[in-house]
Amino acid sequence: MKKNIKLIYLIELALFFFTLIMCGLINVIASKYRIFIAITFLLVLLITSCLIFGFKKDNNYNKNSSIRIVVAKLMFFGIIAYLLGIIIGFNRGYAYTLQSLIYGIIPIVLLTIITELLRYVLLKNTFGHKKTIIIFTILIIIINSIIKMGVVDSNYKIFLFIVAIVLPTIAIESLCSYLVTKVGPVSGIVLKLTLGLYPYIIPIVPNLGDYIKVVIDIIIVYSTYTTINKGLLEYDKNDKYIDKFNLRLFTYPVIIVLIGLVILVSGIFKYQIIAIASDSMLPVFARGDGLLIEKCEIDEIEVGDILVFENSKAIITHRVIKKEVVNNNIKLTTKGDNNKTKDDIVSTSSNVIGKAHFAIKYIGFPTIWINELFNRL
Repeated sequence: MKKNIKLIYLIELALFFFTLIMCGLINVIASKYRIFIAITFLLVLLITSCLIFGFKKDNNYNKNSSIRIVVAKLMFFGIIAYLLGIIIGFNRGYAYTLQSLIYGIIPIVLLTIITELLRYVLLKNTFGHKKTIIIFTILIIIINSIIKMGVVDSNYKIFLFIVAIVLPTIAIESLCSYLVTKVGPVSGIVLKLTLGLYPYIIPIVPNLGDYIKVVIDIIIVYSTYTTINKGLLEYDKNDKYIDKFNLRLFTYPVIIVLIGLVILVSGIFKYQIIAIASDSMLPVFARGDGLLIEKCEIDEIEVGDILVFENSKAIITHRVIKKEVVNNNIKLTTKGDNNKTKDDIVSTSSNVIGKAHFAIKYIGFPTIWINELFNRL
């Protein structure tokens, strides 16, 4: 055991010197390149650690239960975040481009897996030695914070960096060290990949701002820790409890998701999703797309905006090409980008619903098919 601890201290010493090097690279190398340097070094450290200690298969009895708990927490708080988005608003996720894959998705996946495997190999050989666990966790927190660090040339940016990056990194990395020592590395990998990748994978993300997002991330971490720490895993041997517990974990979030979708489609709040039934706005969006619209007053609409308005009980989504005031009333002339002529109807405050933000491919087809089916009856 003492020999293992000494070897781990040497590895952590190498990690410490690498941390110093990373600090020196902050103003020299951009964040998107710093992550690849970290991946390379941590991979070398992982291979070295495996050669020294070996890699024991994770056979922890509580592993599957902890993964279910982590997934359930992420689902629950993800639903809350998207319900808040209905009120606060949404942003488009990252574009699916080769650049986002190379500099976004792949580095996050590699860094997460390599870090958690390295954490597993080292911390499993500490035999609960707290000092080595704390040192490793602190070094990983610093490295991850440096990777994400941008330009901090003012007191406000320093404050924002601490709040939006350092604090959640401390919470997440501390939880991952706890999970590795108690239930293995898989739960931490699931947690970090979900929190890191959802903006790249999901087409729309709630516009929560840095502060609300930090609060949600920290609550997820704390809630996951307390749930596992309270001994729920001790019930794994009781099959009846497992069935009941799993039903609660996954049924309730699904119900909440369905309620949220109903609210979003019904248009109770400021934002609403509608289905596009024609190709009049190609190439901006096409038939079958689901369009996120924001309800607003006519005076908030400008030339160039994509207007959503009613025409003979149908909802039309065309671009505003002219805005004029006649007898103190605003009138809007619209035209589909793919149409040759402008619309016959001039929109006023009486038929304006709002303006469109962006479309999500294909999700509107079920609504269109159902409407067409009823129209044939």
